[in-house]
Amino acid sequence: MGLVDGQAKDFEKGEFTLPKGHSRQRSVWQQPQKGTIVALLALVVVQGTIAACCMIFYDRLYQVSTEGAAALVSCSLAGLSQGLLQLFVTQKLVVSKLVKFYVWGAISGVWTKFWTDQLSTKIMVPGFRVFWDQAIGTPISMFLFISYSAYWDGINVDRYLNMNYWKTLRASYVIWPASSAVCFCLLPLEMIVPFNGMVNLIWTMILGFLND
Repeated sequence: MGLVDGQAKDFEKGEFTLPKGHSRQRSVWQQPQKGTIVALLALVVVQGTIAACCMIFYDRLYQVSTEGAAALVSCSLAGLSQGLLQLFVTQKLVVSKLVKFYVWGAISGVWTKFWTDQLSTKIMVPGFRVFWDQAIGTPISMFLFISYSAYWDGINVDRYLNMNYWKTLRASYVIWPASSAVCFCLLPLEMIVPFNGMVNLIWTMILGFLND
């Protein structure tokens, strides 16, 4: 178990100290209330339904607005990933984090659509698309997410980047090169954003369970 939210923020600000008389911080697990679990379960059902509708009607949405479709599907999947984490990992309903991930999902969807369009129209060889995606696209995406996350949580952005950017980027290379290869070698352009959203959901869940 890691630091609780308040302690984590103090630690990131360099202000976290252990209680007097204790050589180590003890974590105490508390049984979640039944009402919280029921609320989270209902939330995930609603989120899953919305995400499924976005996926089912994605082709129609894409014909209306490519950027709008990308924002909607990525937004719904990002919010669902946070809902699943709160249900199965933290077992605590935190609305601000749900909103945070929904907003980030919309931003990420539009950015991913723009970036993959540029690669697909300006670079003809799929292998080179994968290379430039990992050399430029992934580092930019990590920078945007970490900066956004720090700003949303009221943490010093520069310090948070210094603490988390490189280790997060290294961890991302466990999964994103393979994902990028699938996107640019196997999928049509319009399906890259939904696929990335699904990979993000799975990766977020894996990290959540590993860090619990």
